[in-house]
Amino acid sequence: MDFNSYLKKTNKTLREAEAETGISYELLRKYKNKQRRPRIDNMLILRKWTNGAVKADDWYLPANDNEPTTPDEVS
Repeated sequence: MDFNSYLKKTNKTLREAEAETGISYELLRKYKNKQRRPRIDNMLILRKWTNGAVKADDWYLPANDNEPTTPDEVS
């Protein structure tokens, strides 16, 4: 699940996330809008804050593209 989807599903705001994680509002806004990918330390903080709903892979993989590819599918 991506960060934006988590916020919507749980009705959390960026201000709540800021207060509960210690990550700045501006960084969280950039993560939410996919303008920036968090450093590993912030990924771990957000994974813990979301109870594992937002994993490190979710920052890298496009939505709904979690299926492994076969060698034939790789171009």
